[in-house]
Order: sequence, then structure tokens, then C-alpha cells
Amino acid sequence: MDLLKKTGRTAASWARRSSLLLLASFLMISPAPAQQVDPRTADFDSSGVVDFSDFLAFASGFGKSAGDEGFDAALDLDGSARIDFADFLLFVDVFGDLVPVSEPELLRAFGSGEGNWRGSPLVVDITGDGTPEIFATVWNRLIAYSADGTQLWSVACQGRNYSGPVAGDVDGDGDFEIAFADNGGVIRVVDENGQILAGWPQTTRLEPDVRSIAAADVDADGSDEIIVFSSLTDRGAEPNMYIYEGDGQVKTGWPHYFETDLYRGSAYDHAGGFNCNLAVGDLDGDGLLETVFPQDYGSVSVFKQDGVPVYVDSKFSAHSTGSQVHWGEVRSWLNSTVEGEKWGPGSTHFLEFTMSPATIADIDLDGSPEILVVPNLESGTVGPWKGTALGVYNMDRTHQPGFDPMPAVTTAIVGEGVGGPGEPNPVAIAGNIAGDANLEIVVTHADGTCRAYSHLGQELWSVQVLPSGDYAPSEPLLADVTGDGLADVILLSSKRDPNTSELIVIDGQGRKRLSFAIPLFTLAAPTLADVTGDGRPELVVLATYPGDSSIVYIYTWGAVDAASVIWPTGRGDSGHTGWLRPGQ
Repeated sequence: MDLLKKTGRTAASWARRSSLLLLASFLMISPAPAQQVDPRTADFDSSGVVDFSDFLAFASGFGKSAGDEGFDAALDLDGSARIDFADFLLFVDVFGDLVPVSEPELLRAFGSGEGNWRGSPLVVDITGDGTPEIFATVWNRLIAYSADGTQLWSVACQGRNYSGPVAGDVDGDGDFEIAFADNGGVIRVVDENGQILAGWPQTTRLEPDVRSIAAADVDADGSDEIIVFSSLTDRGAEPNMYIYEGDGQVKTGWPHYFETDLYRGSAYDHAGGFNCNLAVGDLDGDGLLETVFPQDYGSVSVFKQDGVPVYVDSKFSAHSTGSQVHWGEVRSWLNSTVEGEKWGPGSTHFLEFTMSPATIADIDLDGSPEILVVPNLESGTVGPWKGTALGVYNMDRTHQPGFDPMPAVTTAIVGEGVGGPGEPNPVAIAGNIAGDANLEIVVTHADGTCRAYSHLGQELWSVQVLPSGDYAPSEPLLADVTGDGLADVILLSSKRDPNTSELIVIDGQGRKRLSFAIPLFTLAAPTLADVTGDGRPELVVLATYPGDSSIVYIYTWGAVDAASVIWPTGRGDSGHTGWLRPGQ
């Protein structure tokens, strides 16, 4: 069994391999050449594994020599100009093997400091010179670096910047500005020189830790707005959901929820978001963007850009005394029947969205995007984490077919009351990793697994990515690094003391294809971006706590297919929208 694990071969592949060896023993007329081949050489169909389809391809050319019609030099594994039994034996030797994925190579490491949390390194060309800059948050400041590691400038802030910086065209001039927020409730927007824009900074009224920030043109006016979601409120006295215009003014119809808020109703007005929770995207196809706020205590609030809430299906009418019920008024339970009744029995898992970033994606490609969330399970009403679930909702908050009841894991090795370094990161992202006509969903669960689900809720595979509760997972990325033309799952599993991370690649069939050590601890997803200008993405990693003196690591990674990158950074894009756009 250990040998099977080491080589990535299954019992079935060993059986087929043995059959081929037995055949070879009968047919062999000369000893095998004393050489080996790389499995990539024998993976004729580029599927990522040397399997029976490759054998059929090999058999089709067997016996041919250079000069013969149909001779394929790729099948001549020993380079003898003849496809013979020596080639056959070389093929048998790697039959069933997974093709190795090339490892990243360190290009440079630089910077100092610590304290970045969930903020992926932001890589954008803010100066317009064709070369991107790298923006990193550490305790008390935002730092801008050139691609060669030279520090360009820094801007002070208060404490940590939980979600990292975002890029957007805030003033409508066609160039990026950078926005970031701190744990004093202050939001800053700076230009390419690190200078604060007019109208900024702004401070949320309760001054809590702002853990979610995004930049997007929610009203299609040609400039990006800044959307923020803070961690705490004062039970309705102060709001925690804001949209700011480019000049720093709060957008008409915002914020929510406050004491006299028209839409306060039965909403959990005191519940904030404790991760990069918010998402921004077009749910109804009208060209205007909705905002999604998963909340700590049992609800998800969804608003249109003008601050009017999105209303839910009539099955949830018990949740409010008003004529219409909006998302924020609905309590969440694992059992959807209980959801319709408002309150469930103590034995039913109550759902909280404490650390659950939302993702917007059209998983069934019907033109209507769904909302993906990964709430934590708690017994009764509140308490230690008991696991996590995958919720996939339609715009009216009904469950997408196949996700009622929600797929769930009922154990947790990380989470509130359980343990883990930093905070857990239960998150779902979507992309085509199976090569079918729909999107799959990739989830990091509280039991330390990364799992994939079909658009109908069927679990496709599960891989343990956290060896124990001493580790923390990053949000996954999606890009093809195995060469089969389909996106693979890329994530970091990080451990404190010593500060180390494991870069993990899982292919679309759930096979772990790469494990690579990076000398730092991080809670942030890495970023895939072309830093060097060679047309291929590099891997950029930012430390929460460095293993040595550097906090930014840039790796070249020739395995990455630039055209295949679906989800290149934490929250999907440089604006942290969490929105997988149509055709992406």
C-alpha cells in the first residue's frame, strides 16, 4: 500500500501493469535496455497519467521503423528509430504512473514585516508603464514594490489590514487606484504614488475591524465604488455594510443596518463578517451589481446597488411580519424545512457564516448565477464548530437542485472552539475542472479536506490538505499546471512554529500531483500573475509570518498555462469581488 501511495498508482493500474509485464515476458526476444523514461514521454494523450489509451496509441505504431508510413517518433521511446519490444518494456515500466508536475523555482524574495492576514499579494500595473507593481500589507502599513523587489512607497494604517488591498478605477480616469482598510475602521484610497485621494480616508461609524473590502462599478457609472463589511456592530445602533462613492461619500441608500433602517426588520443587524466575506456581482443580468454579505449569526444579507434588499421566495414568509421578506431576515439551518419555519429544534444544525466568503458563479450555465457559501455548523444555536456545509442558493434564496439538504462534513479540526492557527477559511470557488459542460465547486472544509462537487451536488473527490489542526488552508486557485488542458486546484497548507507552507496541486480527478515547501506561514492565497513580462504567470506568495527575513516570494512556474487561469488570486480578482464572470 505504501508503494501505491508513493507512485500514485492504483491497485487496478498495478494489475494492468502486471498483465503487460507478463505479456512482455512471453514475447521478449532480447533483454530490455538499461534505461528509464520520464512518464511524460509515454503520456501520448497528455491526460496526466500513462494509461490504457496510451497503450493503444503505442500499439498502433508497434513494429514500425523510421521511414515507414505512419511512423511516430514519439512512440520510439529509446530513440532506436524502431518501435519494438525495447520500447514496449520502457512503456510498461511507467504504465500507471502519474506525470510529474514541474516545481516552482524561486526567482526572488524580498520585503520585511509581518501581520498580513487574508490579503493575497496584489499585482497590478498602477503606473501604466506596462510592468506590474506588487502591493503587500503588513502590520500598520501598505507597501508598494516594483517587480524587482525595490520598495516604492508605503502608507501607514492602524493595525492589520485583514483582507489586503484592492485595485479599482475609483475616480474614473482610466487608471487604477488602491484601496485598503484597517482594524480601526478606516478606509484609505491612494494613487500610484501612495498619495491619499481627495475625500479619503473615511471611517465607518463604529470603527470596528474592516475585514472585507472590494472595488467594483456597482451602478455602471464608469467608476468603481468601494464596498466594505466590518466584523462587529452594536446590535443595530451602528451599521457595518457600506458602499462609498469615489469621492469618499457614502452612496445613497447605504449603509446597513442602523437603528432606524427601513430594512432592519427581523434582520440580524448586529452580525458582521469575520473573513473576506463579501461578494459583488450581477445576479439578475441587468448590468447592475448586487452585494452579498454572509453574516456571523445565521444570515446572509443581499442588496442591490441602490441599497434596496433582494427579496426571497414566499416560502420564507414566517421570518418577518412585513409584506416581503429579504435575505437578511432569514435564519439558516441545515434542514431547509426548518428554514421555512424560521426556528429549528436544538438538535438541528444551526448555520453561521462567520468566516464564509461568498462566491458568485453560474454553476449550471443557465444564465442565472448562484451564490456559494460555506457556513459552519453549530449544535442548537451557537457553540463550537461541528463541521461545515456547502450552500448553493438562487437569487430568491431557494436552494439550487442537488444542494438541499446541503452537502456537509460533521467534524472539524479547525474552527471556533476547536483550534487552528489564525482563523479557518471555509470557502467555495467554481470552475470547469472536469471538462464537462458545467462548473464544479471546490471547497475547503473545517475537517481539513479540500473537496470537489458537481453542479448537482454530487461529491466528486476529497483530499486531506491539513494534516492536523495545527495547519491553516488558503483559498484555492484554479489554473492548469498538469498540462491536460483543464484547471487544477492550487492551494497552500500552512503551519506555525516553524513557519512553513506546503504548496499543493490537485488535478480534476482528485489526485494530489504536487507537494512543494515554501518557507513561510501564510493565511493568504497566493497570486498567479505575469510579474516578469514573459507572458507566463509567476507564483507570488505573501507571508503572514515569515520563515526568514523576507515576506514576498516570487516563483517562476513554467507549468502554468496562462490561458487556463480561472481564479488567479484570493477572491478571484484584483477587486476582491468573488465573482466568476460569464465565460471566465
